[in-house]
Amino acid sequence: MRKWFTQIKFTLKDGLGFAGFWLVRALERVLPVAALYWLLWPVFQIQGFLNILFRRAPKYPLWPPALTVVPGFWERVRAKREHYFHHLLRMFPDRLSSPKWQVRCQIHGLAPLAAAAAAKRPAILTFMHAGPFFIMHHWLRAQGLPVAGFFGDLSRKRRRFFRFRDRLGPLPQVPVALHLDELRETIQFVQGGGMLFISADTPSDRLVTVPFDADWQVTLSTGGWRLAARHGAVCVPVWITAVGPWRYQVGIGEPAPAKLLAAADGGAAGTAYLMAQLAPVLRAHPGQCGLKCAFQPRPSP
Repeated sequence: MRKWFTQIKFTLKDGLGFAGFWLVRALERVLPVAALYWLLWPVFQIQGFLNILFRRAPKYPLWPPALTVVPGFWERVRAKREHYFHHLLRMFPDRLSSPKWQVRCQIHGLAPLAAAAAAKRPAILTFMHAGPFFIMHHWLRAQGLPVAGFFGDLSRKRRRFFRFRDRLGPLPQVPVALHLDELRETIQFVQGGGMLFISADTPSDRLVTVPFDADWQVTLSTGGWRLAARHGAVCVPVWITAVGPWRYQVGIGEPAPAKLLAAADGGAAGTAYLMAQLAPVLRAHPGQCGLKCAFQPRPSP
């Protein structure tokens, strides 16, 4: 009985998702970006208000003081409202390459990835759960880069509506999502010159602890680093920050030196190199952090 109830629930969700999907896509084509934003603002404001009102206040983990922000009720409502707006962009990923959307996102440091794509060299794009990270690879795909996201769940759990939506994006020959049960396909994708968008702060079976700042250290996954080392891929940190209503900045860091990729230290030095580039961004935007990694005070010397 429970199984049937779950199936009915997801069928209804997919039906509502399809209806909203086509409505949003139609509105996006005829309205300026600002008009679409303000048309949907009351809907998402009410939805965010109700979500926060009936949800318990979150428990905040042990993080460095530079990242510790305890927002008030209305700040949480605002953040939830903007979260809905960020997610809405996934309704029309094929439109993000249009001029009216391109001016909404500044991408810094694109040259190494453009060069890798031109040479058909694979790349590992390492990110952390901060900012609207779930739309970052869509912005990069809108630049013509063959980027696929690696998700830490099973492919059968990806809803029918999401799979349909994936087919409408740019670069239809490049998968949007790869999963834990698609490791063979993931390796083939990287070997073929693809760019894999993978999290460093998701718990995994191989972890390494590296410095975050002078007083704190952080435990990160080395999965992406090991893939880059094994397949000779470019390995770069990437990040995204929301700087206004439907306005973003995407940053692409300096690629890891070849000597770090060749180091036999389990990825410790390379992960520290990537963290050194990501840490300033996290400290500059603590209110956008939703990190999944564990922080610890650094031991006394």
